[in-house]
Amino acid sequence: QDRHWRAIAAKFDTIAKVEARHEQAHVEDAEALVVAFGSAAKFVEYVVAELRAEGHRIGWFRPVTLWPFPGEALAKATAGARRVLVFELNAGQMLDDVLIHAADRSAVRFIGGVSIAESGLAYGELMDAPVIRDRILAAVGEGTRS
Repeated sequence: QDRHWRAIAAKFDTIAKVEARHEQAHVEDAEALVVAFGSAAKFVEYVVAELRAEGHRIGWFRPVTLWPFPGEALAKATAGARRVLVFELNAGQMLDDVLIHAADRSAVRFIGGVSIAESGLAYGELMDAPVIRDRILAAVGEGTRS
């Protein structure tokens, strides 16, 4: 039975090495790296392109697979970033994966989340490009005053 479980564990290790996939852009010179998956990643990609056109050194990282999570690739992508920003359209289910694999855990900030109206009865502010842009710029600006 022990041999069986070792074989299963070996399969999981192989899957993690072979199947983990991601996309990334502008990570080489990024002061901040925004991590997002699914449809939220398309909004992030658009906003990052706008910000780079304005001279901001921001990159993006999109895990294509959430399991296995592309942790080694994320560690490399975040190695030079001062901030690692996580944008999700949920309560932060991927945040722990990013915290585990980021080159510097203290650099990680959550900038997404569930948008609920004050009444609690409906969705609130739409998570759109201007909202993402404002959150990125606010997080990048943290601690930059001398």
